[in-house]
Amino acid sequence: MSQRKLKLLRRIAILGPGVIAGLFETLRHHYLDDRLPGAYGNAATFLLVVVTSALVIAQLFRSLDRIEDRLRAEQEHNILLRERDRIAQDLHDSLGQGLFFLDVTLDDASRATGCKMSCPAAAYLKQAKEGVDDLQRSLRQAIYRLRSTQSQEDFLLNVRQYLDQIAEQSGVRIDVKRLEHNCREDCPNLEIGMTRILQEAVFNAVRHGNARRVAVDLRSDDCGDTLVVEDDGQGFDPARVPGEAEGHFGFSMMRWEAERLGGTLTVESAPGRGTTVRFERPREGNDD
Repeated sequence: MSQRKLKLLRRIAILGPGVIAGLFETLRHHYLDDRLPGAYGNAATFLLVVVTSALVIAQLFRSLDRIEDRLRAEQEHNILLRERDRIAQDLHDSLGQGLFFLDVTLDDASRATGCKMSCPAAAYLKQAKEGVDDLQRSLRQAIYRLRSTQSQEDFLLNVRQYLDQIAEQSGVRIDVKRLEHNCREDCPNLEIGMTRILQEAVFNAVRHGNARRVAVDLRSDDCGDTLVVEDDGQGFDPARVPGEAEGHFGFSMMRWEAERLGGTLTVESAPGRGTTVRFERPREGNDD
């Protein structure tokens, strides 16, 4: 409920009973005096004021309860975001710095051996460095996923930065067809969920699908919320997607996020024909 409606309800709660009582008394004395004389008229006025006051105050308290529930949910969400930011910072300061030191140490070790690529030690050092580089990329992505967004502008900016970062690291061309976000309600929750689905879909296309091109289309407006991630990778048979039993949680996580947001997730793919991941959530009143 808007602040304007809440103020109107407060004014009605304060002035309404007195106004209604005054109007009723005026009508009673002019038109109903013979039917509601004396004590009966006073009792009717009292009952009318009590009923009217109860209805208005009940509506006012329901509105206040909804506002209180929303504020409590926002407070809990803000606590969660602060905790996620703290964990992300801890990962950066501890594990991130440790991997950076290990990366530098491996470079020094490679130079110290003075051995060419045909040397077994050089091959092992190269594999170790590639492993550390992969860990650093995964860590940066994990930190990004943990970082909170504070506004719709920040959300779109972070999405753009993430896509640019993936394109730079992988060499995959990422085309952004549309990035439109006009959220009206449940925005932080929606943004976090859509970010996770986007990241997982793009990551799968680059890492597992060997895609050369990924297209992203994100729209959120009065009609609903839509996210489409398309790639030209090697594709797969959707009926044989590895699940949690095999240690793969990506598709399960995306479906869980979609269900949590009240939307649907569809995956279209075939061997050699790329993959399309589509998340859709219609707004209430726009189901058709």
